[in-house]
Amino acid sequence: MAIKSMLLLLVLVVICAELPRSYSFKFTKWPNNPLVVYYYKNKTNVELRWEWNLEGGIFFFLKIERYRKDNPLGTETQIAKYYSSGTTNVEETKYGLSVQNRAIGSVVFTIKEITNQGINEGKENGEKSRVDVMEANKEYIYSIEVDEQTSGKAFTNSVALKMLKTPVITTYPNNQTVTGGDVTFECVADGKPKPTITWDKIGSSQALSQGSPLTLKNFEASNIGVYRCTAKSNGIAETANATGFVQFSTCGPGCDKEELAIEFTDLTYNNEYDNPSFKKYKELKNKIETECLTAYALKGKTIHKCEVVRYRKGSVVAVLELGYPTNTLDPKEPLLQAINDGNFAGYKVITKFVSPTSPPTEKPSPTAPTTPTASSNTPPASGARTNESGLSKGAIIALVVVFSIIFIVIIVVLIVCMLKKKKPSDTRNKPYKEDGRTYDKSSTTVPLKSQPFDPMYDDPNEDRYPNGGGPPPQYTPSNYAEVKPNQPDDSQVEWDKSVKDEMWI
Repeated sequence: MAIKSMLLLLVLVVICAELPRSYSFKFTKWPNNPLVVYYYKNKTNVELRWEWNLEGGIFFFLKIERYRKDNPLGTETQIAKYYSSGTTNVEETKYGLSVQNRAIGSVVFTIKEITNQGINEGKENGEKSRVDVMEANKEYIYSIEVDEQTSGKAFTNSVALKMLKTPVITTYPNNQTVTGGDVTFECVADGKPKPTITWDKIGSSQALSQGSPLTLKNFEASNIGVYRCTAKSNGIAETANATGFVQFSTCGPGCDKEELAIEFTDLTYNNEYDNPSFKKYKELKNKIETECLTAYALKGKTIHKCEVVRYRKGSVVAVLELGYPTNTLDPKEPLLQAINDGNFAGYKVITKFVSPTSPPTEKPSPTAPTTPTASSNTPPASGARTNESGLSKGAIIALVVVFSIIFIVIIVVLIVCMLKKKKPSDTRNKPYKEDGRTYDKSSTTVPLKSQPFDPMYDDPNEDRYPNGGGPPPQYTPSNYAEVKPNQPDDSQVEWDKSVKDEMWI
């Protein structure tokens, strides 16, 4: 009996000793399962974070694997590994791994580009397919395994990654101006799950077919308007939509037409509004016509066309041709109300219609004032004359600039002339050079070349020449030329170096 009691006690001790070791590791935090991720072009990275409580201190080994739910063995791939020594094995171009290996530790696994994760390696006979988390009806599982050091047991946790992509319109319905026949609108959207397309006509409760394309058979006046396609994915509240309109290109029997114009004050006119093939021309045209047709549809008024036919200067003035059924009451009212708040087609506008043509140049009346009165709130049209001289504001500014430049040039020329006409300094008493010597103006000594010579003069009382003779005959260079002798040797004559080559003694 005592032996049995001892054996039972020993078993209980072993069980109690092993029990805490079995529960020495446990996960305390993990990602949501499934982890729903919305794909955006500007944010494509995903973080998976696990935290744990490790009573034994540290773990020995950690790894993260990925596999596809419909084919685990064929797609299972090890994508990250960590050892207690601190060694990490991960493809850094695609993933990041940060581990805090301690009693209360954590691991953060980062997928840098959710749509670029390489290949499913699988085990033997794996399918080796590209990882495509955006593929319909495909779900990937990310699994972590931690090998606890004291017990040698592995603890795992898995999370399913569910990728969603909000719908995005990739093909927009075209705006169309037609004479009749069938009209087709096409609308294509991308997303996950794959979006469905529905159509509606703005201002109408008419039921339209689903899917793309939408075809209007035998187009008629009742079909004129703006059609909207809406893309929606199951499980995603956000939708995407686009519009396209259709109208008649001509105003046939029973149709009246007129031109009117809307001035856009926050746009600047340039040559891109001259050519219908230019981008700015087409973009503004589509916006205006869509908004115009929408305004009539919401008011329940029939219209045959609301087409931009040209632009003119004056900020940017859009000239529209409006076509409506004969005898329509207040045919311009819906459009006038649309611009009444100063905004139209996404831009600032004048709240009333302006002239479709450029305003004519008006001569000032001799009896009426030509300047605007204080009570007038209408600004002068661009290029209009605003003064009694008949010059526009731009011309006046140009003249002021030209005259200012001329005045500055004249001032500069006068200053230069005054500087050039300054009185020269007195040089009468300044020394000068002659015959190779420097003479002072105040000196009585006259250079040799400056002394006069009279060949008829001979003072008999002064024996100036040997034997009482007169001076030797004078010569000119035209009589003969004498070769300049070589410089004498210092041993023969005394050389006066101050005279250089012109004289020697």
